[in-house]
Amino acid sequence: MRKVQLLASIALLTVSVFGEANATVDGGFKGTLYLQQANSTNLLTGVQAKNNLLYVNQVGQNGNLNANQSGSSNSSKVIQGYGGYAQLSQSGSLNQLSINQQSYNGYAVASQVGTGNSARIDQLSSYNSATISQVGKYNSANISQSSGRYNEASIRQIGVSNSIAKISQNGEGNFAEISQSNNGTKESNNFASITQNGDRNSVSVTQIGAGRNYNITQNGSFQKPITIVQK
Repeated sequence: MRKVQLLASIALLTVSVFGEANATVDGGFKGTLYLQQANSTNLLTGVQAKNNLLYVNQVGQNGNLNANQSGSSNSSKVIQGYGGYAQLSQSGSLNQLSINQQSYNGYAVASQVGTGNSARIDQLSSYNSATISQVGKYNSANISQSSGRYNEASIRQIGVSNSIAKISQNGEGNFAEISQSNNGTKESNNFASITQNGDRNSVSVTQIGAGRNYNITQNGSFQKPITIVQK
């Protein structure tokens, strides 16, 4: 196990390691952490504060990432190979998050709390799972599963206003789900979009509150029934 700790403000740290690493940025401001891991079964855990950039490239198999950013204007970008597991959370406003899993059996979970945040998950090939959860308003979430089969994608936005959720899937036997709730507030203008290209796919959209808008496009055969719930 290698431990990397960045304490200073306005700092740049670049690390390349093999095996497991524990990288932490404590109380930093405008800190930048670039970390690349090779070989299999990598582990990275990290914490960052305001105005930080986290860039992680886990090029081997079964990469494991668990990171948290608190504050505003943070950015995370993660790239993983086969069997990647990524769990990222951000609390604050104007944060950006990106997860790119480039092979089979990926598992990605993104969580954001605050205003004006954006999250994107891209997965390639089959048997992947992606979940984005956002609490707040003026947020955007996008999941793209560009090829393969039996992928699952889920977006949940709570307490939202003027938020956007989009899911795009190509392949067979995929499942896409979007849930939006304005948590009892009258101000709302949310939009949900799901596009599926392939056979035997299924869709579920739930929108609770005012300003409900959705668009569903399916191209293929033997599609399962579409579930729409609006209250």
